[in-house]
Amino acid sequence: MIARGARAISLLSIALAAALASCVSSGGLGPGAGAAVAPVSPGSPSGSPSGDPAGGGLLTLGSDARPGPGVTGLLWLSDYEPSLRDGPGDSRVFVLDSGKPGATMLVVAGTHANEIAGMTAATVLVERAVPAEGRLIVVPKLNSSGLSYVDGANPRPSWIRVEAVSGTRYLKYGARLVHPAHQGRPDPERYAHPGSRESLPGEEQRNINRAYPGYEDGPLAQRVALAVMRILERERVDVAVDMHEARPSSKLKWIIVANPKNLDIAVNVVFDLEDKGIDLKLDRSSDEFRGLSHREWGDGSAAAAFLVETPNPAQESDPGLVVDQLRDPLFPLWKRVGAHLEALSSIAANYSASSGAKAVRFEGAPDYETLERLGLESFL
Repeated sequence: MIARGARAISLLSIALAAALASCVSSGGLGPGAGAAVAPVSPGSPSGSPSGDPAGGGLLTLGSDARPGPGVTGLLWLSDYEPSLRDGPGDSRVFVLDSGKPGATMLVVAGTHANEIAGMTAATVLVERAVPAEGRLIVVPKLNSSGLSYVDGANPRPSWIRVEAVSGTRYLKYGARLVHPAHQGRPDPERYAHPGSRESLPGEEQRNINRAYPGYEDGPLAQRVALAVMRILERERVDVAVDMHEARPSSKLKWIIVANPKNLDIAVNVVFDLEDKGIDLKLDRSSDEFRGLSHREWGDGSAAAAFLVETPNPAQESDPGLVVDQLRDPLFPLWKRVGAHLEALSSIAANYSASSGAKAVRFEGAPDYETLERLGLESFL
């Protein structure tokens, strides 16, 4: 077996070479200024069920989460960007504070509302995790607007039923981009991020992960991006993770992308997950492609910034493809959720080890082996 040090050098070399090829285009323990944290009772819904496909007030994971014993407060994106208040771009922000000094970790999911493994992993965190050191801030569904519709070019069922230990739950499946009617600006013929020479289809102006760092007077995607940047700044976030999914045919599946300033942490995460039977590729943020979370979060704040991608079979561009998201033979949902949770745990541990005095640690969320053995349904 190759020594870990030698493997680290090899992985870093690969990451640096990949950057040249541009293969990826894709503190304080109190609340931040102006963000009053509302207390919450464990087990109570964070909002009112809406669009329930079965009726009867059943909670949907796309629109609600049941705050678990670790949740100490509730915020909104609009606490950081007031123009979002009471609009289609506002979304819940959950605070899990250990009450002990340490680092602050931001976890974001649902940037693209058709990438359900990240949203489900974030929901498991909210409902199960208990911080032991430092603080977690979790945004389970960043793109609330995208959850309001299904992509007509690649339609999928908008609800996935789960018979969970807590009862019948529904995973909401939405679209990748902000709804055109919510953006507040028609799609241009082509879109280019202000800091990039890359030219994209006009609809990409509605892609939150091409909008960072955002700006106040911009359309909806840019203001949602601005809210996240303000969380990073005002909450003095030390480490931040953006959870995504990609088509199984995409080169982005099973990958961790790190801002160049924290590649060393990502190398160790790759090793940790390999020991768990999860093979992640490693890449670093491109200098050419701008507007992406791992690049702009890391460049625009003190946070160590990462993006993790798992494969989602429903994202293949074949409208006739029938996919069982829960029990797909190659990529069942438990496996994808488990990979995200393992990555979060490893990023937290390796950041804590590298930072010295500041640590973030949480307990209670299932690991990959436990999800394989007991099933995702046992933790929802």
